[in-house]
Amino acid sequence: MSISKCPVYPVTWTEGDQLPGILGVLKDVDITGWTIQLKLDRSATIAADTLTKTATIVDGPNGQFSFAWAAGDLLAGVGQLTTVTFTNTLTEPQTPARFLVNVDSTL
Repeated sequence: MSISKCPVYPVTWTEGDQLPGILGVLKDVDITGWTIQLKLDRSATIAADTLTKTATIVDGPNGQFSFAWAAGDLLAGVGQLTTVTFTNTLTEPQTPARFLVNVDSTL
């Protein structure tokens, strides 16, 4: 999927925000024991790096997971490519999800 075809996440954060986090659901999939990671490409920000976060499994049997932001995670930038990868208990990678994240600068 090209970056121009990626959906934009429906929340715009402000630099330094910690809420809201991201809650995800894989419908009809038990994700107990899975590893789910988010990679936020911050190459167009002052950090010029990639932020990696590991999800918390909220309700494994019902496919619910979440990512929490920490202070300093979100830096100002528009269209930051975000990739969420899913690895099941057999360490088989699943199809990743990609979307764009927008972060406004602080006032």
